[in-house]
Amino acid sequence: PHGVELGQLMRMAHHSKEYQMGHFLRKDLSSMGTKSISDVLIKARLSPYVRPQDITRLEAKALIDAFKTTSIRTPTSGILVPIGPKLIKLGLKQVLEEYRPEFYTLPISRTPSVFAGTPFLVEVGMVYGGNLPKDQPVQVLRFANRVPLLYQAGGCAITKAVQGINWRTYGLEQKKGKGTPSGPAIILVHVASTNIPFTSEAKEAIADIEEIKKEIKLALRNNAKTLSRHLKKQKKRAKVSEKFDLVQKVLPAIAEKASSVVGQPVPNLDKVVAAIMDVVWIEEEIEFENDRIEIEIKIINYRLRSANFKLRVEVPGHEIKEAEPRPGKREGNHVVWSVGLPTTESTKYKFTIPDKF
Repeated sequence: PHGVELGQLMRMAHHSKEYQMGHFLRKDLSSMGTKSISDVLIKARLSPYVRPQDITRLEAKALIDAFKTTSIRTPTSGILVPIGPKLIKLGLKQVLEEYRPEFYTLPISRTPSVFAGTPFLVEVGMVYGGNLPKDQPVQVLRFANRVPLLYQAGGCAITKAVQGINWRTYGLEQKKGKGTPSGPAIILVHVASTNIPFTSEAKEAIADIEEIKKEIKLALRNNAKTLSRHLKKQKKRAKVSEKFDLVQKVLPAIAEKASSVVGQPVPNLDKVVAAIMDVVWIEEEIEFENDRIEIEIKIINYRLRSANFKLRVEVPGHEIKEAEPRPGKREGNHVVWSVGLPTTESTKYKFTIPDKF
């Protein structure tokens, strides 16, 4: 009801097989329950027994206004065919395997919405980094009912929604905050509907409909927040790394110079470094060998107290092999180790997974 238009509602009412307005709202419109029907009719000042075939344009307009101010359930997704977050991520990994992206956002599937009385839903996924080109516009992969849209990108609602977001807020380059952003990223957008509003019979682009663009933007912004958090952590990590490198170069030089002056041996600086850094440093190395991926995670406790925490590694659907030390347990898609590390101590965790998705 939230997306139905005036002319469409009048045609539905005049051709309805129901002879009472209450029955018409329940049978011919989706998501209408007893309470919402009562609220709508009260607001529109219509009797539940009036014949829908007899309503005037003003009465239909009153119904439209009542729909907009009444809480109505979202359309059921049972009639829509989404790709689903798991398959979106899996598909992106398979297609982009050669680029080895460093970061995959968790794909988002929005709850169904409506335009002109037609239900639809939007799904979004993003990848970032790796070998993706840094100085080119972001590639936008457009899908409608699981079918890729390859042409007329400029006239598509998906492209316009992407260009209508200020991506600089989320860490991507964008001239004046408008247009397609630039950077090492790929954006996937899928629109599923019982009736995709294509711009032409060629079905190459989705029409510029405000309700669809709004849902795409909401999904993109939610997904981009995950990317933004990743980029902020990346920058923070780079600053800590720069500080660590500086400390590792300057302190030993000072200690060596001072020791030579006083004629004493160079002291152990581990605790001094820990006092300055005050972090648990985690870094990973990934190597691709034939049909497998070798992963090594190194942890150093640069704090003046012990570090005790859970190390969780996401390996969805994969069986890890050659794990050293053996993980404690598996929780869903995560392999978990319990880490206990005294101050200034380090440890390594190694394992392999198949190089396929």
